[in-house]
Amino acid sequence: MKYLYSMAAGNDVSEDERFALKRLFDEHYGEWSLADKRSGTRVKTSLKMLADLLDRDDAYLLMARHGADIVGYAIGSRFAAQDGFISWVTQLVVHSEHQRQGIATRLLQSAWAFSDDFAWGLASANPFAIRALETARFRRCEPAVIAENRAALAQVLPQIAKYLGGLITVDSKRAVIDTAFPVSHATVPQSIATVSADVPWTLGRLDEGEEWLASVFRSQQPRALTGSDLDALFDAGGSVAAEAYERMAESTKDNVHPWMAHAASEVDVVIELLALEPGASVLDLGCGNGRHARELAKRGFAVTAVDRSQGWLAQAGELAAADGVSIDFRFGDARDLDLGRTFDAVICLYDVVGSFRREADNRAILATLRRHLPIGGTFALSAMNRVVAERLALFHGDVEANPDLVHDIPPSETMQETGGIWSPEGYLADTCSGLVYRRERFGKLGSLPIELLVCDRRYRSDELDVLCREAGLQATTIRPVRLGAWHEALPEDDIRAKEVLCTGTAVTVSTVP
Repeated sequence: MKYLYSMAAGNDVSEDERFALKRLFDEHYGEWSLADKRSGTRVKTSLKMLADLLDRDDAYLLMARHGADIVGYAIGSRFAAQDGFISWVTQLVVHSEHQRQGIATRLLQSAWAFSDDFAWGLASANPFAIRALETARFRRCEPAVIAENRAALAQVLPQIAKYLGGLITVDSKRAVIDTAFPVSHATVPQSIATVSADVPWTLGRLDEGEEWLASVFRSQQPRALTGSDLDALFDAGGSVAAEAYERMAESTKDNVHPWMAHAASEVDVVIELLALEPGASVLDLGCGNGRHARELAKRGFAVTAVDRSQGWLAQAGELAAADGVSIDFRFGDARDLDLGRTFDAVICLYDVVGSFRREADNRAILATLRRHLPIGGTFALSAMNRVVAERLALFHGDVEANPDLVHDIPPSETMQETGGIWSPEGYLADTCSGLVYRRERFGKLGSLPIELLVCDRRYRSDELDVLCREAGLQATTIRPVRLGAWHEALPEDDIRAKEVLCTGTAVTVSTVP
């Protein structure tokens, strides 16, 4: 099953979403225990209780959707403690028909994957929720470690939620908190047996009215990452990264990144190399804020521009209107777009090809480009220069062989603040794969900065040539270029040559599946 993960500030959760969260909780959280007069009926929440958890500056909501339905969610908060921030999940619910699919783990990974908080935790009577916490943070819940940090937790937890103000019982063998919440423990023994099949249970027994106090800490040595861990991190963070990309559109309205300032000169070169005639139709794949599309439209070309970000498209539309030009803006993903027509030329510029970790995704962009060209139609695309990326990087290594290398990358906000993704101290170049890894902080949701592992692919000139030929394209010009001077071909190892510009024509049918 395919799930879509998203994140929002608690205050921004809509009324319809709150009703959906309540319904999911009421139908799938659990039943009251035998000690409660409501025994045998389902535990239910209220919109007021949800509001108490959501309507605060430190709260955030993570959601998993299957189609249009919300099938899992986590409400979290982030509080300052003496030794750093404590991130805590106050509610975690997954639809019973979608459990055991890793949803809870990926919800937590979406927000916590590479954060450097002091502690992360939750209180729960569900062993699967606790395993999700351990998996998301690559650490075990160890009662002895929780006991060492009990004072810090006891200081902050009552501020997060009233039910977290109960008696904490923790020693080397047991970590629980009395939440006075009589949820049924009938399934707990079987759940512990299931989750303990490969990894021993550490948090001890659970008495009536108690929940486990599950927390892991930055001071604990994380377990070694695997390739599967990296895949899960990228899959979990993909939707959240897309939302971060959306917020970049807002952040650039009054702070134009340097790489955005050369559209006019870049379009000059594209028109010359493609020999575009006045009035020609042009498709711009991955148009961003439409800077190239607007320049083309100003010069009399019939432009259709596509992006997968509604935020960028909105900004592009506003800028086009301000410039007095008409552009057919479309929402779509360059990997599978089919507009049902061809154009005289297609452009795909600046980090669209290469923006996906899986090469199949980048090849699919080339196939889309080819799909929208007739035989003899022209194209221009650019990609980031692998040779320069590897030459400048301060960090190198084979991430597939040693995934833990990504922990060594220092986090930064360069992608959001300046777009300076070439800062040598900010990325790791995998010389075996051509991939570049960064740990980027994007914007804020309430008081929560989102930190994600971001990965893109860089290309040598010969690799870009192969991609084109596989897609049925003949590259007539491939030149390493520097920002604002695409007319000048540079040596591929010139540190100014951050991009490789490729132009040519459609010659055959694509061989890309």
